[in-house]
Amino acid sequence: MHEGNHNEIDNSYQCRLVETRLASLLEQARSTVTVDAIKYAIFNLGHTRFREYRDGMLELLDSSDSAVDIDVAVPVIQDAWNFFPHQSLNGQSPAEVFESKSGIRPPRATR
Repeated sequence: MHEGNHNEIDNSYQCRLVETRLASLLEQARSTVTVDAIKYAIFNLGHTRFREYRDGMLELLDSSDSAVDIDVAVPVIQDAWNFFPHQSLNGQSPAEVFESKSGIRPPRATR
């Protein structure tokens, strides 16, 4: 298999894994926000605004009737930021940019 195809398949798998975990967190939080809305926000925020994104996500997931364990949520929040594309990175994710510049594959999304 061509290395480029392998990377595309792996990145696609990582995104699906993060989407599934994020959907589960949103359900536990009883949120009406969708995974697509989170992906849209990440895409449009700009890759240098992680703190703003993280704080908004923590606020969203930490409501009074939420069953979300914040210690479990933080890695999912980070993975979403790192594996979903950003407009400011020409449609690439930070993980893809890291790999293309360093030649090192970033750690997989946490399970």
